[in-house]
Amino acid sequence: MTTRKRFVSTSAVALALAIAAPALAATPDAWITTKVKMTLLTTDGVHSNAINVDTIDGRVTLQGTVDTQDEKVKAEVAALKVQGVRELRNLLQVV
Repeated sequence: MTTRKRFVSTSAVALALAIAAPALAATPDAWITTKVKMTLLTTDGVHSNAINVDTIDGRVTLQGTVDTQDEKVKAEVAALKVQGVRELRNLLQVV
């Protein structure tokens, strides 16, 4: 095999691995938590200052208080849209 063919083959394998690696890697829990909090902060009708977000293995738990059932539902829908969220437990209480 010539040096040029070996270089091209090695480059192709390296490129394939570089592209596949992010897809295979799980999104870190801290990143998911941050993204969910940012999403809640920017969601109309959700007052996220009383909402706590915990993430373990992509499973997000929302805890705290909200003013209405509608706000609870909006928070859940918004959190589920965040990439990396595998499951959501909505423990928000309407007070």
